[in-house]
Amino acid sequence: MTDTFDLEKYLTDGVEKIVKETLKATFNDPKMSLFMMGFAMAGKRASKRRDQEFNRGVHVPPFLIASITSECNLHCRGCYSRANKACLDAEAMSQLTAVEWQDIL
Repeated sequence: MTDTFDLEKYLTDGVEKIVKETLKATFNDPKMSLFMMGFAMAGKRASKRRDQEFNRGVHVPPFLIASITSECNLHCRGCYSRANKACLDAEAMSQLTAVEWQDIL
């Protein structure tokens, strides 16, 4: 029996674990604890909403990385974007136009 790897569940569980551990670490700071509890609750609501949307046939990813541009002249060590060939030193060949952005909004 081979289980398939569920990336979304893995990422969601990972964030929940980080939040729980961070919450434990903030017990000495009531303001930070309140913030983290609110963050944890928002994450749970978001996860539930993603499940509801999935049941309606809409895929909502748990993470979204949006880049304003793919043109970058920096060479940051460990850059995931450059490692995946998503960050270029030249002008991008496929970007949304102003009209396309308006259609989205």
